Amino acid sequence: MDVLVNLDKPEGMTSSDVVQEVKGLLNVKKAGHCGTLDPLATGVLLICTGHATVLADYFALMTKEYVVTLKLGVRTDSFDRCGKIIEERDSAFVTREMFALALENFTGEIVQKPPMYSAIKVSGVALYKMARKGMEVDRKDRVVRIYNNVVERFEYPWVTLRVSCSKGTYVRALVNDIGECLGTCATVWALRRTAVGSYRVDGAATFGSLSIDGVGGGHGIITMDDALTQMPVLVVDDESAWRLVNGQVVSLNGAAFEGSGDFRIKGPDGVLVGIGLYKEGGIKIQTLLINRDKYLKHLFKKNC
Repeated sequence: MDVLVNLDKPEGMTSSDVVQEVKGLLNVKKAGHCGTLDPLATGVLLICTGHATVLADYFALMTKEYVVTLKLGVRTDSFDRCGKIIEERDSAFVTREMFALALENFTGEIVQKPPMYSAIKVSGVALYKMARKGMEVDRKDRVVRIYNNVVERFEYPWVTLRVSCSKGTYVRALVNDIGECLGTCATVWALRRTAVGSYRVDGAATFGSLSIDGVGGGHGIITMDDALTQMPVLVVDDESAWRLVNGQVVSLNGAAFEGSGDFRIKGPDGVLVGIGLYKEGGIKIQTLLINRDKYLKHLFKKNC
């Protein structure tokens, strides 16, 4: 099971808990998620299984989209409703127009300070573990990008936003900073990740629908080949494929190849072997997508 799973994460579970559940449902030994969701949050959680885990960083870089409901006038220590209320301020003066105007300060590249309740480690210890002990430590600011930030509903003290952002963006920190910009405070009350790249929540699997039979059938379980369809394909012969799998550079022998950037490399029978890289007048696999021994068995069976 070397696949990508688009799962609609339920509320109340950690991302690690979800990974363990998926491993049991799909009977796989190896799996990992492509970007954490808080226990409060629901929605798209991409999970790679088996050899597909080598693609986790690739999917983690994709743009994220969220729908967040926040409450004005309240701040908690975790910046969401799961935390302890540490501040309440008057915010009845905030109008929809004021809120929309404030959002202009949070579009494009912005600087965020990660919240103490996060999985970032300092000196090998996760920040949230320190936060639970009442500790506060310095955190490095990070630059993130907000592509879109739109008010979908404003019914004081509740505001619903649709946010499109880069990897590493903390929506809880964004909401907290917006509250401060308005001269009050705000905290996340509900959070749903509606998309990661082209993977949307309306095409996601649930625990109830997840099964091995769903692979490639449009049930939230995607083969590695289908997950990389935006990349062009280069087909090579068996000898070249085997050399590439073994880390060698293979010459294109003057053959033209249209496209730039990353590309998929396949054997003549359509087996996906890796993501290619141009190097020294030829090509090389930068990310191997098939087990070497498994591919050797495939070639042996094919030629017998």
